[in-house]
Amino acid sequence: MGFTFLGMTYSKLKAFKKQETKAKFEKLKIDKILKKYKIEYHPTFIFENKIHGIQELKVNLEFRNWIKKRTTTAYKINV
Repeated sequence: MGFTFLGMTYSKLKAFKKQETKAKFEKLKIDKILKKYKIEYHPTFIFENKIHGIQELKVNLEFRNWIKKRTTTAYKINV
């Protein structure tokens, strides 16, 4: 029975690592494109109250383009 739980845990860990590797690769592609066009970004994360098991997260992305002065975009994500 212990080997069954160990196998299940290992498969979950392997799936998580696969998703993490994919996300890192996608981020590197996006960063490469933004660097080409001289665009920088600075994210700010604000964790709000957790209500009934739902964590609210406010994400503020501030983009700075050297051609334009500054652009700020705010997003609200429910996790």
